[in-house]
Amino acid sequence: MLTKINANELCYCGSGQKFKCCCRDNDNGTIIPAEENHQARWEAHADKILHDVDKNYEIKKIFFTLLELINGLKWRGACHFASPVLCGLFRGIGLNANVCTGIVATYEGCFNHSWVEVDDKVYDATIWLQTKVLPDNAPIIANRNLETGEETSLLYGIDWLPLEPDVSGLFEMPFSWVVNVMVNGDNAPLGMMVGDAFIKIIQRLNFLYGIHYDIPELFKKLVDMKYTYANRYPVDSQIAGHTSSLLSGLLEGM
Repeated sequence: MLTKINANELCYCGSGQKFKCCCRDNDNGTIIPAEENHQARWEAHADKILHDVDKNYEIKKIFFTLLELINGLKWRGACHFASPVLCGLFRGIGLNANVCTGIVATYEGCFNHSWVEVDDKVYDATIWLQTKVLPDNAPIIANRNLETGEETSLLYGIDWLPLEPDVSGLFEMPFSWVVNVMVNGDNAPLGMMVGDAFIKIIQRLNFLYGIHYDIPELFKKLVDMKYTYANRYPVDSQIAGHTSSLLSGLLEGM
């Protein structure tokens, strides 16, 4: 079921105001973003996937809170900005997380994309918004599709196609601008988008789930972050051991 906040309840963001006077117009009263028929499945699969993973409660709440924000903002195509948000929040709870950028291959084709990896496993909160390429795909946690609970068939990080020029430029972008937004009021458009997302999610995690961040320490972790080029599948990689039918089809079509 979708969870609703009563208009007269205190807003989850921690402002102290009633929800109707604060975040209601942005969120439409909905805490959980996914369509109702997807939500129960996604959460159930996430529980199973993360069952033996350290800090599974925090990982799930962070991931689904980001999904809520992405959906509420209609943040389509924001993988390059949402992934640093997810990575920073994961690092803030002590995970070995990195932002990865590269080419993702599907049965329909390939596209430039960013995602997060924790201990070499993919966490992708924005793949489900890539409607032109994969309309029915669900978010991915620890390499597994939340709709099916199975290992994703996507290939993250193929190395035989060039990145688009604007995506290549991400590798030179320092994450200090995110901190500048939150600390110094820097109003750069990209920084505002990502910085605002950080603030909203941190507030929700604290207010709704009791997940607290040491903000100065979090800022330090953000400054140290960078986009990492992903090449899990170099052009000379062996097809055996990978998703062979997908990789073979892509190679034949080149």
